[in-house]
Order: sequence, then C-alpha cells, then structure tokens
Amino acid sequence: MNYLWEDGRVILRHKGYAFRAFGHFIPLPITWLIGRGDAWERAIDENKFEMSATITHPLWGKVYEYKGWFDVK
Repeated sequence: MNYLWEDGRVILRHKGYAFRAFGHFIPLPITWLIGRGDAWERAIDENKFEMSATITHPLWGKVYEYKGWFDVK
C-alpha cells in the first residue's frame, strides 16, 4: 500500500501483492486474479470517522465494497 494525505483524507492505494521470505518482499503478479484493494479514511471529529474500502477486479469491476461512518469508543 501507498499511504497519502489528500483532500483531508488518508488514501490507501494498492501497490500489488508480495510474499515475504527471509526479510525480502517477492512480488506476486496476481492482481489480475484477486483484484486490487483501495481505501480511504477521513476524520469527522474527535470520535467519528468516515471510510470506504473496495476491491476492484480488472475484468468484473467492483466486486466488494464497504463504507460508512464509524464511532470510536
């Protein structure tokens, strides 16, 4: 994942899948199979945040999504 600050939100951008072995990351070219995961979060106030997370497949489009406003307690 790449983490960015953009328009008052933390953006999590998919960079691909990898396998970690002996302290090294080995890229796995399987995004075409599983899809890419992306998300963002935005603080609403001290105790609430809004977020969205999606998995998008290159052939079938958006295959999973959840989003909403959440309370931190």
